[in-house]
Amino acid sequence: MISRPSSGSLPGSLRDTWLGERLSESALARLEAHCRTVSYEAGAEILREGDPTTHLGIVIRGRVAIRLRVPERGP
Repeated sequence: MISRPSSGSLPGSLRDTWLGERLSESALARLEAHCRTVSYEAGAEILREGDPTTHLGIVIRGRVAIRLRVPERGP
């Protein structure tokens, strides 16, 4: 995982997402104050099902696969 503080270009990136395109400029600015950019290598596990989290992730670039564990089907 690579973590960097937000760079000033974050609002422009957020603006291009499903969430950001619906927000006003002032709302984007307020959101940016709480954001940081995090990059992951391809194939990295970001979190596991059932793990507690206090963060909201917004995919700016790339894709995320979600895998659900179904006990009857095995690992």
